[in-house]
Order: sequence, then C-alpha cells, then structure tokens
Amino acid sequence: SGSGTTLSISNISIIEITNDTNLPRIDYTGGEGHWLFEPQSTNLLPYSQTITEFSQTNSTLFDNQTISPDGTQNAGGATKLGSTSNDRIRETISVSNSTVYSISAFVKNSTIVVGGVSSISFRISGGTLFRKGYEWGASGLSFSSSQDSGTRTNEILEDYGNGWYRIGFSFTTDGTSGSFEIDLDRQNGSDTTTLFIWGTQFEQQSFATSYIPTNGSQITRLADAASGAGSSDLINSTEGVLYAEIAALANDLTNRFISLTDGTDSNSVTIFYGGVSNRIRTEIKSGAVTQANLLTTSYPITNFNKIAVKYKGNDFALWVNGVEVATDTSGSTPIGLNDLSFNRSNILDFYGKAKCVAVFKEALTDAELTCLTTI
Repeated sequence: SGSGTTLSISNISIIEITNDTNLPRIDYTGGEGHWLFEPQSTNLLPYSQTITEFSQTNSTLFDNQTISPDGTQNAGGATKLGSTSNDRIRETISVSNSTVYSISAFVKNSTIVVGGVSSISFRISGGTLFRKGYEWGASGLSFSSSQDSGTRTNEILEDYGNGWYRIGFSFTTDGTSGSFEIDLDRQNGSDTTTLFIWGTQFEQQSFATSYIPTNGSQITRLADAASGAGSSDLINSTEGVLYAEIAALANDLTNRFISLTDGTDSNSVTIFYGGVSNRIRTEIKSGAVTQANLLTTSYPITNFNKIAVKYKGNDFALWVNGVEVATDTSGSTPIGLNDLSFNRSNILDFYGKAKCVAVFKEALTDAELTCLTTI
C-alpha cells in the first residue's frame, strides 16, 4: 500500500487441474498424434533448463534467450571463451555401479560454424568417459564419430523443428559418481561461438524417455496406463483378429505385450516385441499349450508398423505392413477370451507408441488383412 513501491512476479507455475484422471497422453512428435506409454522415470538433473545452475569450463552461461521446443522463451545456452576445445557445461551426479542410465538434451546451433562438433557425455569418476559427437552441417545436425568414447547404446538424434535436436544415448556405469557434460564445439577451440541448450535429462533407464522438466529438484513421472477399452462381449474366442499400429520406444530386446486373454496366460493371443533385435512376434495359446508361434525380424520396431494376428482353428497368420509374414495351419483357438490389455497377465507392460488397437470378431480374409495393414 506504500506509495512509489514497485512489485514484480518472478516465478509463475501453471498447473492443469481436471476431474478426468484418465486422459490419454497424446504425443505429436513426427507430425501425427499417437498414444505414448512410458515407464516411470526420474530426471536426476535438478535443473533441466536453467543452464546457469550448471558448472562451466571455459564458457559463459546464460538463460532464457530463445524459444525452446515447448514454445516459450526459456532456453539458455553457453558461449565458448575461445581458449580451448574443452568448453562445456557439467553437473556432478551420484550413480549406482554396473547400472544402465540414459542421457539426453535438446540443442540448437546459434553461431557454431559448419563442421563444428558438439557432444554429450557422462564422465565416470575414475572410470569411463561415455561420449557421443554430433556435427553441425549446412542443413542441420548429424552423427559424428570423431568424439565417440565408451560403449553406448540407443543413440538418438531427433529433429524437433525450428533448429532444435534431441541428442543422447544409453550406457552402463563402471563407478558410483560422475558428471553430465555437454561440450559446445570440440573441433574449433579458438572460436567464440554459442550453442543453445534446453531440456537436459539423466535417468536410470535403458532408453531416453520423453522430457521431464525439473526446477530445483529431481522429478519423477509416473508410468502411463490405459483402461476402459470397451465390452468383453466384442471378443470372440472361436476366431478373430488382434490388430495394432504401434512403435517401440527402443530396440532394447525388452519383451512388451499387447494381448487378448482369459485373464491368465493359459489362453491368449498376443502381439509383442523383444528377445531378439527388431523381432515382431505373436504367440497363441489354448489350455496353456502353444498353438502357434509366428515371428519376423524384417521390420524396424521403432518405426510404426501395422500388425495383425488372425486366429481360427487350423488357420493362424501374422501380417505386417500389408504382407503375410508367417502362417501356421495346425492348432486350436484359445477359450474364454474376455480381456484386452497392454501387457500379458499384468506383467511385461507395453511401453511404446500406439495409433490404433482393435479386435475383430471374425477371421478377416487375406484381402481384408492386406487392406487393414498396408501403410
């Protein structure tokens, strides 16, 4: 109430509150919406987009300088001092030994010259330097092997538009502490160029999950779940088709199921990934006895695939992207099917992307299956 007093709001938090707690999480990465099902994960970096909270080596840090992938001006970055190629941001983190982690961040070139190489890394104290390089070209960012170090899996380079890319990889620790690092340009030590950085993430996962914002503490995102698919009366045990248009989050050999069952594993029709690289598989059981086991490894599972399983007495088939890839002409159909789940018997949850899941009460013809699954 005093005259001449100036007040300002320095921090605004917006929370969406809804009475419907079962809203699906729809992701538009790639341009088309799809359900996104991910496991529970925690971003172990306490400041995911406040770059000035990181430590620096031979660089100057800044915040809120440009529009980030979330559409607001909250992305910061770093500028090289030009004294050495060892110019980076870093954050020390405690980890568990012999454990798989994933590291990721969003980066955008400001003034790095063509041929410059930025890198993301995790440096184990007294252990391995896990690092992946990315080269800036005239038309964008690409993988570079010039700065690679350590054994890495599930490397990512995803274009988010407006010059932003998400980079990262997974690795297995050989120590109990280390530092998250992003090097600005390891090719041109004397340059004084700038890299925008946003959405840094470090998580105990075998692949990088979607971005989890943090602002002063580690944040956990709970696992996604789906329920209320419809009436069990629409499931036929005598014959039918289980169909899904899906993509895996990573080709990490983990078994992930979509299934029709009687509530147990004894009678089931399944579509699942895992066990072998890029394997799409169906297993049909009746009375706990496998009637058909059909599979293919000809399709990248991180791409969207249209998959259909036809089941009928002595007539089983697996279709992928308009092609009948495997058949079995001997066997009985399951009994008592009444449940459609993104798992198998409440385990081996399907974590991935789904555009469509459907159940047909009749065994479709080859012509119908071709039409259904052709991309």
